[in-house]
Amino acid sequence: MFTPGYKVFSEKHKNTKTQKHKEIDFNNLKNIKEHDLVMKMARYPDAVKKAGENCDPSEIAKYLFDLASGFNDYYHSVPILKAKKELRASRLALIKSVSHVIANGLGLLGIEVVDEM
Repeated sequence: MFTPGYKVFSEKHKNTKTQKHKEIDFNNLKNIKEHDLVMKMARYPDAVKKAGENCDPSEIAKYLFDLASGFNDYYHSVPILKAKKELRASRLALIKSVSHVIANGLGLLGIEVVDEM
């Protein structure tokens, strides 16, 4: 499920090694699928809270599956690496945010995340 995303993450890491850190303009993200991803990420704290209150880690697993599915849909629908420079930077930052949420959630589940395949 994460193979396409891994390609983007690899390209992102290659690009960030050569670029200076810049301010990312998230106002560039106007696609509905980008909005959907941001909204899914915003639900992460609630999923963690619910899992803790109910002693049910499957809440986190279900949330992560939903987020990963949303990312997969986004990846296949929205040009990321072929976008213009500023938009590409914003989209890569969004992807980095998704990867952080997924990695954090997997960590809560006791699943180790590898950096490279």
